[in-house]
Amino acid sequence: MTDTIKVAHIIESLGRGGAERVLVTNLAHIDQRRFENHVIYLFDGEDFLPDLEALGIQSYSLGMRDFYDWRGFWRLRRTLKTIAPDIVHTVLQKADIYGRVAAASAGLRPILSTLHECPYNPEVFIDNPALNRFKYGVFKRLDRSSARWCSDGFLVASKNTQNTLRQYFGVNDSRVRLLYNSIDLDRFDGGGEAEVDRIKRELGITKDDVVLLNIARLAPQKGQRYLIQAMVDVCRALPNAKLIIRGEGPLRSDLNALVHSLGLEGKVLVPNQYGSPEEVIALLRLCDLFVFPSLYEGFGVVLAEAMALGKPCIASNTGPIPEVVQDGGSGVLVEPMDPGALARAILGLVADPAAMRAMGRAGRKIVEQTFDILQTVKQLEAIYEEFAVRAAEH
Repeated sequence: MTDTIKVAHIIESLGRGGAERVLVTNLAHIDQRRFENHVIYLFDGEDFLPDLEALGIQSYSLGMRDFYDWRGFWRLRRTLKTIAPDIVHTVLQKADIYGRVAAASAGLRPILSTLHECPYNPEVFIDNPALNRFKYGVFKRLDRSSARWCSDGFLVASKNTQNTLRQYFGVNDSRVRLLYNSIDLDRFDGGGEAEVDRIKRELGITKDDVVLLNIARLAPQKGQRYLIQAMVDVCRALPNAKLIIRGEGPLRSDLNALVHSLGLEGKVLVPNQYGSPEEVIALLRLCDLFVFPSLYEGFGVVLAEAMALGKPCIASNTGPIPEVVQDGGSGVLVEPMDPGALARAILGLVADPAAMRAMGRAGRKIVEQTFDILQTVKQLEAIYEEFAVRAAEH
């Protein structure tokens, strides 16, 4: 196919999240001569907007207040008809629902949806009393119905998500393409010492400290409270251990209260700064061990980022995480919600520096072979061409 393929990407926001970062990374590497990209976002959150502007990609804000701002549907439909894309590609649940229905009602095909995770695992209710079960049920029915009747294809970020897509949506595998999330390895090679030194100085990190790091949204799903509880045993056996938890979210005050109640002030740090891409990479550089205790997960792009920097990882044995972190190879997997298992894994690795170095090397190799953007963007381009050709033939 020689003509330029016009793609309209619909996402919930351009805030600093994993799915948003993957989208921008893909767009930074896709062949701009063959693909004309437009990005539509439903809600506020524009951290990645400068990145799109630097790439010369047109973006459209719908300015929706929330999911129930139905005027956004008509704005989205008009915007899609103005763009007149060859492919509509939706990302994240609310954007999936709106995007599929708006595109289908406007007669635009094919419609693709990327699923970084299936949000209907039973684990979503764990430690999450604020979750509105009625709204959850409405989302589930709308998502499943729009997926079955509107979407022509699905891109899944893991084999685990493909399995749950089949289970919860009843989608045939012939409509599904596996496309692992990926990272730009160039961002993780060389430099950054000044940022590392500055953050160490500001946080009071010394050369003798063993630094553990968690980067994730501060939310029940991410399991940080179990990691904080594990630090009681870790600090008892390893007084020079420090844990940095970097993220934004509703649990900041709760996590800080837990740190205080366990007497871990100065040992567990939950800073509200260091959110820029350069600072996140600096945090990954300065840590000795990356810990990711999620209760459930879609992929965990930050795991691949830690591995790109040669950091051994301790992560939950749940969802697609075993597809990213090889237990005993690039890290150690533990069962979710088990502070004791986390503490034992941390102390076991710290006591074996040779194993940590070997895991770091193995992790870097895995990222180079499986999660390098230069490989996955070629797969994405082939998927777009496949569905565009198929649509042109009908």
